[in-house]
Amino acid sequence: MKQQFFLLGSMLSLALLTIVGCTKQNSSDYINLSQQAGTLAATVDTPLTITIEASQSWTATSSDTWLIPEKVDENTLSITANDNTDANEREGIISVTAGQALVYIIINQLGYDSPIHFRELSCFQYDAAVSPDGTYVGGFIYSVDEMSNGFFQPVIIETATDTWHYLDTYPQSKYDLTRTSVITNDGLLFIENNNGGGQIIFSLTEEPLIPDASSAGFSTLPVIQGTASDGTTWVGYCMKDGFYCPVIWRAGVAEELPWPEKNFRDEPFLNGIIARGISADGTVAYGSTWDNYDFGMVYWKDGEVHYVGEDVREVTEITVDTVTGPVQTHMASGMTCTSEMYKVCPNGEWIAGTYRSEIQPGEGEAPVTSDYKAAFYNTVEKKTYFADGFATAIGVTNEGIGFVSASNLAISTCNVYDIKNGTDLGSINDWVLREYGYILPQGYAQYASEDKKTLFGSFMVMDDGLTTTHSWYLHNTEN
Repeated sequence: MKQQFFLLGSMLSLALLTIVGCTKQNSSDYINLSQQAGTLAATVDTPLTITIEASQSWTATSSDTWLIPEKVDENTLSITANDNTDANEREGIISVTAGQALVYIIINQLGYDSPIHFRELSCFQYDAAVSPDGTYVGGFIYSVDEMSNGFFQPVIIETATDTWHYLDTYPQSKYDLTRTSVITNDGLLFIENNNGGGQIIFSLTEEPLIPDASSAGFSTLPVIQGTASDGTTWVGYCMKDGFYCPVIWRAGVAEELPWPEKNFRDEPFLNGIIARGISADGTVAYGSTWDNYDFGMVYWKDGEVHYVGEDVREVTEITVDTVTGPVQTHMASGMTCTSEMYKVCPNGEWIAGTYRSEIQPGEGEAPVTSDYKAAFYNTVEKKTYFADGFATAIGVTNEGIGFVSASNLAISTCNVYDIKNGTDLGSINDWVLREYGYILPQGYAQYASEDKKTLFGSFMVMDDGLTTTHSWYLHNTEN
């Protein structure tokens, strides 16, 4: 029987971190930190040192007696802690105040000989990314200075040790980072850039790079969406002649992936296809058509392209009345996905998606969606399995264990499903407790590494009516 672990402070940090960038500042007072989170060992030999720039003299206070902040000078905060003799890790908050400015620093202290740690990555702007084998998680932090100038700081985390690597800080005028897409097993972090388009690749050792697809004849900058375990096989998309084009990179050389003869509705393509992800072993890539509302799910295997769930895909020719007269078109029922990552398992056998059904309500009327079902496609059997009672399949493991939700919008939790046996294994909380020995505070799972040591997912945060999604990861060295 697995030991059970839980993190007492996680809900406290969640409440605090609904503040964007983990700070409260006005136009005159400010606090800039070298980092906004940190991890201490169960027995602290070396204090954590954080550099502070503030508009005036600052003070630091702790939420717990075991967590000890010390102001060394006006630019230096030293953080240490009493020994943690419990197996459970614990979390505390350091509050730094300068005038009206307030900044929270989240500190986690590992448990004594604990094999497990869990992190809610609320300090990251939007979602994070996890590497195929679960070695790294990456994202970026956004902050604002006293002149309301924006800054971005990429962060790479080693999941086994919970070591946070804070990379250089960049002004928004140079890199306007918008979305974390991918991180490879060797720590290359791909983040989309709104300042000039494309992406920036950040790493622990090299200067930032901009990927390109010129070897495949593209003149526009690409967006990489997935990576295999080798770190050099990537998939994504690029624009050409007004179309989204699916692209694969092998050892830095880009090549356009093949297209189906027709789009999801068996009609000519309108906008193209986007490659969204690739299995850790590099054998299967998946993506979706991007023709208006279609989002038809495709996959590439052994040099061929197919629609995911082609065994249950149905396309019917219909007539729709328009202001200019009757028009021949099609309604389509089949597996779909949007801009979703982690839909293929590490060995490429299973793909998770949503089966969307369409009907024609009446003669001459346009087709409408009638139903959503969670669906999994087996690329070896070429067979689709449905998870009854659920609307969407979020992710899947090599063993055919799927993460499913009763809603296909605003997902806040999920269940776990044994695909071939057609069995609901219960809530994600119950499953994580059984499999990882940990009480998950909230959220849903998206991806499990092949060795099952790292589990990655998301959770929602609501603040003043605004809902944002952030990532979490759980690592158990004993799995």
